[in-house]
Parts: sequence; C-alpha cells; structure tokens
Amino acid sequence: MLNSRKWFDRMQPQTLQIATWLLYINGFFALADLLDGGGVLSYFRYRYTFGFVLGLLVVAAHVAGPFLMANERRVGWQLSVAAAAGGEGLHRPPPRPVCRADSAAAHPRR
Repeated sequence: MLNSRKWFDRMQPQTLQIATWLLYINGFFALADLLDGGGVLSYFRYRYTFGFVLGLLVVAAHVAGPFLMANERRVGWQLSVAAAAGGEGLHRPPPRPVCRADSAAAHPRR
C-alpha cells in the first residue's frame, strides 16, 4: 500500500531528488499553462475537444510520476520519463512543409 505522506524520498540519490522536485514544479507550470491560456496545453484545450483531458493527463503524469517514484514503484519511473519526454515533444515546433515548387525553382533542369 502506498504511503500518502511520502511525496519525497530523501534516501534517493541527489539526481533523483532533483528530478522529483523538477517534475513537481513542471506539473505546476503545466497546470498554469492549461488554465491560463497562453501556452501549448491551452492551445490543445481550445483547438480540440479532447484537449482539456490531454492537459489533465499531462499534469497528472507530472504529479503521479514523482509520487510513485518516491514510493519506490517502477511505474513511477516510467511515468516520470514519459512526462519529461512528452512535455518536450509538445513544445517542439512542427516541421516545415516541403514545397516542391520551391525546390524545382531553385534547381532548374538544363
């Protein structure tokens, strides 16, 4: 059974302690991003019908991951990595479309 009072494990290595705090802080900012209306999560919230649910899942992953990691659950580590990698993927700009007309004009046939 999980101990609901153990939000932070002081017996973990220093790197994991810092990762735990950073995930909690990122979860706070993800929640502010979702509710504020100025970031990527709020864009998904207004653009798609499932956007608010997606935002709540991202916030939940940022909170549940380190909580489970502090309680020495393997799924907490996996959820923390997914939250950290998923948040990075959401902030990456989309790739530029390739325009065939521009490439043909740049390299005319002889």
